[in-house]
Amino acid sequence: MALVFAIVILAFIQAGKSFGSRDNYFKDAVARDIALIIDSLYANPGDTIIKYKEDLSKHTVWIKDNTVVIYKTSFGRTDITSGKYKFIGRSIDETIVRSPTHLIIEKRNNKISLYNQND
Repeated sequence: MALVFAIVILAFIQAGKSFGSRDNYFKDAVARDIALIIDSLYANPGDTIIKYKEDLSKHTVWIKDNTVVIYKTSFGRTDITSGKYKFIGRSIDETIVRSPTHLIIEKRNNKISLYNQND
């Protein structure tokens, strides 16, 4: 019982820090931006490369099941304040980009991929 109580307290502390730093709003906005960019790229004819300008060096971008998830890299997927947003375009292979300094979103041959420019 004490272990469950400790986990709940730690989750509240993590959420409080995130809300206090407004990081949760940032993660939601970035997830929405990337999802809308993906949808826009599918509507755009030809190949396109977009350099996403926001600093994501402390975050991870995870694409799975037509959903963009942004979470704090130090917390991992257990980040309870992760930002999520669905896109409606074709499905993208599961992608994880950890702490990108320069996130690139690329459409080539009608396939979209995300990667760190330094990769």
